[in-house]
Amino acid sequence: MSVEQESYFRCKSCGTVKRSTSVEYTVLGFPICPACNTAETFSGFTFGDGFTPPP
Repeated sequence: MSVEQESYFRCKSCGTVKRSTSVEYTVLGFPICPACNTAETFSGFTFGDGFTPPP
């Protein structure tokens, strides 16, 4: 039995947590926060177990 992992993005500027599917990216592949439009310079993603909501 396998558990599918979900990917979440947490913004360092405003603390918003979103699923990776709702996050846009810069040309270099860095995520852009959907709430404050801040482009991060690191990945910002964490992986969950699919059952536990992000912190």
